[in-house]
Amino acid sequence: MIINTILLLSLIGNTQTGLASRYRDPGDRYENFAQPMACEQKLRKILGSKAWRYVLERGVAHRTLPCGKRIVICRPHPTSPPTCTDAFVIDRGPYGALDRHGRWHRRDRLLPGERWRGIVDLLPPVANRLRIWGLGKVVIWY
Repeated sequence: MIINTILLLSLIGNTQTGLASRYRDPGDRYENFAQPMACEQKLRKILGSKAWRYVLERGVAHRTLPCGKRIVICRPHPTSPPTCTDAFVIDRGPYGALDRHGRWHRRDRLLPGERWRGIVDLLPPVANRLRIWGLGKVVIWY
């Protein structure tokens, strides 16, 4: 049943599969909260403050999808139905790259032999709904 649902959704729209990570967690010493999110100013202007707060509770960072794009993120479970939630692209990232030795670096673009650590960064409310505390495998439909 689960495989049939995922296959059906894959036929309906574009998908990406990969790792998701939490970001902008309060207390994370590596986060820079003073820096605004990449899409924040544009989306605040378009949506207004009330709608922006709604979108912010469902925010993710993606490197290439357009600002404000609504997506569905599912975390597959091998023995139970997947956990899914809707989200909106409000920032750019993730920019964590792994070199060929598995060491993590922050990058704006990949160097030869590197790969992105994940496909999406999740704000804490989205990560909580998907029960992702560090890294977790996800499927994104857009």
